[in-house]
Amino acid sequence: SMESELICLDTSVLIDYFRKTNKKNSFQAELTQKYSHFAVSIIPFDINSNIEAISMYKTLKKEGNLIDIDLFISPTAKAHNLKIATLNVKHFNRIHGLNLVQKSN
Repeated sequence: SMESELICLDTSVLIDYFRKTNKKNSFQAELTQKYSHFAVSIIPFDINSNIEAISMYKTLKKEGNLIDIDLFISPTAKAHNLKIATLNVKHFNRIHGLNLVQKSN
C-alpha cells in the first residue's frame, strides 16, 4: 500500500532523475512506488527548524563535520519529523537523528 507520509527530497534525488535517460532507473521512480507525497524545501523554515539548525550547527562544528552541510533541509525535516530521501547518504549521516530513505539497489 502507498504510504501517505511526506518525504523531503534532497537535490541529489532530483539531479539523478534529470540526468537519467531511463527515468525508470531513477531513485525518484523507486520512491514513487512506495510514497505518494513529496516536498522539496517548500516547508516553512519556522522557529522549530531554526532551533534545530542552530543545534545541528553547534554539534557538527564541535565534531569537525561542518563540510558543505545543507542546514536547511536537515533541520526542517527533523523539526517536522519527516524523512529525507537522498543519494548522498554520507553527507546526511553526519547529522544525528535524521530519518533517511535510501536507494534499495
